[in-house]
Amino acid sequence: MPLRLSIPNARKLAPSVWEANLDLAEISFLGSRQSKSGDVNVLLIAGEVSYHGDILAFEPRSAQVLNAGTSTRAILVHSPAPHQEVGQDQFVTSNGDVQFLSRLPHSLRDMGDRFLRDIREEFPGQLVHEGARHINRPNNFFAIRIQPRDKSFRITVRGTPSALTKPRSFSLSLDRNGYSSFKISHNGQVEEAMTLLRQASKRRR
Repeated sequence: MPLRLSIPNARKLAPSVWEANLDLAEISFLGSRQSKSGDVNVLLIAGEVSYHGDILAFEPRSAQVLNAGTSTRAILVHSPAPHQEVGQDQFVTSNGDVQFLSRLPHSLRDMGDRFLRDIREEFPGQLVHEGARHINRPNNFFAIRIQPRDKSFRITVRGTPSALTKPRSFSLSLDRNGYSSFKISHNGQVEEAMTLLRQASKRRR
């Protein structure tokens, strides 16, 4: 029987994405590191994963350390190999999206998890960290800026305010180059934000 590693107190952030605490010895045991940046460890799991209660289990040989951080916080992403089946309630999260999740402060994790899950259920792509923003690629119809101080996301979407539905729970402002921007700070604003993203995705530059 293959060796399986069990990680207790794992918290599910989104389909195929978990957060847990791993010490340096556990990270080293799981293999070589592709990069060292920031305080969050990022692991990719290609093999079978089981999650019962709060225990995440997988074969160590199927895991790859994408980033070795300086803390014990780890983001674990299940991205099955091509021959494996993916359940209907799962989506494969890209490395860029994982990096976005890993950069969220505690105050923004719940909203960020929900917002990103809603986005990927409708729009393919990944968030690419460029400067202070995470830009959706390849179709850059929106970008997100994490704002820890006021516990919000500043979101830029393609289209001027006059071409988009006026939201009720936040203000929509004209940004540069034919884009608009707004801020959201709680889960109750996510659906209105998604409405604007749907409209922005249909607009051409």
